[in-house]
This record gives sequence, C-alpha cells and structure tokens, in this order.
Amino acid sequence: MNSIENARTLHFHYLIHPHSSIMEKRNRVGAVWIALGAVSAALGVILGSIGAHGLEKMIADMDDLPKRLANWDTGVRYQMYHSLGLTLVGMLICLFGSSRIFAAAGWFFLTGMLIFCGCLYIWVLTDSTPAVVIVPLGGVAFILGWFCIAIGTLTQWRSE
Repeated sequence: MNSIENARTLHFHYLIHPHSSIMEKRNRVGAVWIALGAVSAALGVILGSIGAHGLEKMIADMDDLPKRLANWDTGVRYQMYHSLGLTLVGMLICLFGSSRIFAAAGWFFLTGMLIFCGCLYIWVLTDSTPAVVIVPLGGVAFILGWFCIAIGTLTQWRSE
C-alpha cells in the first residue's frame, strides 16, 4: 500500500471512529474494573471453598464455632456480591465513559471488601476484636458504592 492509500485509510478510519482514542481509554478503564471484579470473584470462590471444606478443622479449637463459620460465609457472600458490583462499574464505564462517580463506586466497593470481608476473615481466623469493630465501616463503604452507581446512572440518563 502506498502512502496516499495509507493516508486515505487512516482518514477514513477517523471519519468512522472520530473518538476512537476516547473509546479505547474508556474501554481500558472499564476493563480494569471488570478484571478486578473477576479476580475478586475468583478469590471469593476460593475462600468459599475453604469455608466449606477445611475451615472447620482449622478453627475447631476456637469458641463459638457456628458463629465463626456463619461470619466466614457472610464475608464470602458479600465479597461475591461486590465483585459483581465491580464488574458492573466496569461495564458502566465502558457504556457511559469514565466518571468520578463510577470510579468512586469502584473504590468504595474495593474498600468495603477489604474492611468488611477482610476483617470478618481475620476475626474468624484470629479472634481479633479490633477487626470486628471496624466491620461496619466496610458496610458503609458498600452502601456508598451502590449510591454512587445510582447517582452516576441517573446523571447519565438525564444528560442524554
């Protein structure tokens, strides 16, 4: 292909996709959130498997075994829900474009998983009281993340 044909092809590509660089960035940012959600979901499956098949033996000598197993299950369940939430954040960014409100939702979900789920896991395994005390902060982060998705989606809907 000579340079004139190459220039025409590039110009034609730009006419069809005038915002391709914006779309590529949007898709990259969205893909990162989707990948984080997928990795978190995979970890949730692993932790759920540990809870179903080996955790009881690991913590058999600790007090309040049924409560510990139930808390582990709660941590896994909430991790899975919010892994799907991270995936949703990525999909919304791919659909509407990157925005602070959607990014905030993703960060709230990640923070919530680290604090809420992580502290439940720590408490079950170590009996750490400080870990249990901050669990509600993770719950607040989850709630804020869902409100961010609602606000961001409604904002996008009203602007179109």
